[in-house]
Amino acid sequence: MNCFEFKNWIREVNAQDPAVGQEAKLHIATCPRCEKLYTLDQVMEQRLSETISEIDPPDELYVRIKRDLPFKSNRRKKPAIRWRMVAPALAAAVAILLVFMIYPGRPIRDIEHIGSLALTNHLEDGRNMAFNAGDVNDVAAWFVKRIGFAAAPPEQLEPGLIFQGARPCKLGPNDAAYLYYKKNGKKCSVFIIDSDGLKFKLKRNTNYFVDKKNHDIRVWTEDGLVYAMVN
Repeated sequence: MNCFEFKNWIREVNAQDPAVGQEAKLHIATCPRCEKLYTLDQVMEQRLSETISEIDPPDELYVRIKRDLPFKSNRRKKPAIRWRMVAPALAAAVAILLVFMIYPGRPIRDIEHIGSLALTNHLEDGRNMAFNAGDVNDVAAWFVKRIGFAAAPPEQLEPGLIFQGARPCKLGPNDAAYLYYKKNGKKCSVFIIDSDGLKFKLKRNTNYFVDKKNHDIRVWTEDGLVYAMVN
């Protein structure tokens, strides 16, 4: 199981069989990011269960009902609270918060935004590759089954880059492919997204350059795919 499959599993955890659950546990044992995500999910589940538990009404309410007497109080009147409506509303708010924490990301706005998202992924450590160089003959076909499009390795790569491995990832809300390269012992990352998922168009045969945190980022398009390379 890879990170992309794990996120799908955690969304439908109650519908999965034990075998898939075991695969998920094996995955989080080697993936710190997904382990944090699983821990967050468990905390939210616990908070939800505590929030939607029934709230006992005040003791004096039982007495008033038994006596069938109107209630009078010297205290200033407060707006009546619908006890059983508060908990579901709060639970819904927590659930919405959980969704945004698990699946963050606004639509990609422009080239600068692509560069920022690519750099953030590039700087992450401790992420295992879904497969290593030589394990998969057809990389594009492998990604079709995982992210829904054929993420073919780019043709416009500088000489000397040696392919190390790949995995699915996310650039903002967009499914993406991450290809890991090395050159002279230095890490180089290439990210691939489907141009259909963008709100803007990139010019063909054009290289866009972004400089962030002393990293050179090049963005370009090939055959309907958008590539971002981070050195």
